[in-house]
Amino acid sequence: MFESPPTRRQPIAAATPMGSRARRKESTRRALLRSGRRALADGVADAASIHDLTHDVDVATGSFYNHFTNKQELFAAVLAEVVDQVTQILETAVAGVEDPAEVVLTYLRTSSRIGFVDPDIAAIIVAEGYPILERPGILTKAMRAGIISQRFHIHDLGAAMDLCGAVVLGILRTWLRDQTAATQSWVDLLAEHTLVALGVPPADARQLALAPPQALPLLPPSPKDSRVGKAPPCGPPISPVTADRGFDIGARP
Repeated sequence: MFESPPTRRQPIAAATPMGSRARRKESTRRALLRSGRRALADGVADAASIHDLTHDVDVATGSFYNHFTNKQELFAAVLAEVVDQVTQILETAVAGVEDPAEVVLTYLRTSSRIGFVDPDIAAIIVAEGYPILERPGILTKAMRAGIISQRFHIHDLGAAMDLCGAVVLGILRTWLRDQTAATQSWVDLLAEHTLVALGVPPADARQLALAPPQALPLLPPSPKDSRVGKAPPCGPPISPVTADRGFDIGARP
């Protein structure tokens, strides 16, 4: 008797649960990364327990250990993601820019707007320090190129890097406290003074700073900001300081 060829229903059915398990596992990992990201951004990473981290995203505490051995490993994975995102943002911004002074200007402007891409990234940079911004090496390359070409006149590369990092951190701290205070003209003025401190002639620094920024997340200009006109704010205010992130540690509201 002729037998019908076997159907594929059974293998497909057998494979489906495995696919579902893989998706659930990945979903749990992503949830834990979100929780770790919020803990770092909120500045509660040291105080947060693994129970806090899992409870924040409604994940069983035991499931944590299927993905990470401890919370330090989770935070390291979060920081690696943040560095990748920052690298992509900065590399896109400086692509095709050859003048070292313009690279530094673009670097400062773009770093200062990172909060509009993701407020948590801005908060993590402030919490962890500006070396996160420098891991791509973009600023170091621009500084060295500027020294070689005599575009910059600096006696110490490390001091110049610290100066740029301090400017970015100052802007981001201000943005996290009060976005309306971090106007585009203020950022450009700080960038202009930074270029002058690096040895760029004041007239050149002013000309670079007056050029319109690239079409990246912008800081909301003040209504009285004469250098950038009366452009409207870029979207509704984002308040990472007052946002409810789900943790309940110490004196958190």
